[in-house]
Amino acid sequence: MNERSEQPDSGALSLRESVADIARQLEAVLDAADEYAAETRARAEEEASRYLAEKRGAAESLLANHVTNLEQLSKTFSAESDQILESTGAASDQNGASSNDSAAGDGSREEALLKATQMAVAESSRAEIEEALRSDFGIENPQGIVDEVLGET
Repeated sequence: MNERSEQPDSGALSLRESVADIARQLEAVLDAADEYAAETRARAEEEASRYLAEKRGAAESLLANHVTNLEQLSKTFSAESDQILESTGAASDQNGASSNDSAAGDGSREEALLKATQMAVAESSRAEIEEALRSDFGIENPQGIVDEVLGET
C-alpha cells in the first residue's frame, strides 16, 4: 500500500487537468465577453456622438431659420413703423400740433410707444425699456408707456 500512496492517482490527475482546462476555457469566454462589451460600448458611443451631432446640426439650422425670420420681421416692422412715423409726423406738421403731451425732450409719445414696442419685440426687459425712454425721450416716469406695451405688473 505504500506504493499506492506515493504515486498520484491517475483519476485525480485527470480531474485536475479537466478543472484547469475548464478554468482556461471559462477565462477565454470571459475575456471574449469583455472584449465584445468594450466594442459594443465603443460603437454605442460613436452612434450617440453621430446622433448628437446630427441633432445639434438640425437645431442650429432651425435656430438660424428662426433668427432669419425674426430679422425679416424686425426689418418689416421697422419699415412699417417708419412709414407710420412719417405719416403721423406729416399730419402733425399739417395741423401745427405737437404730440409731446406726456413725453418730454426730443420725442413724441407715439415715438416713445414705438420705441417701447420695438424693444419689447426684441425681448428687452421692462427696466431696459424704461431706461431707454428716460434717456432717449427725457420721460421722467415711463412706467405708463411701458405698461401700455407690456401690460401692468
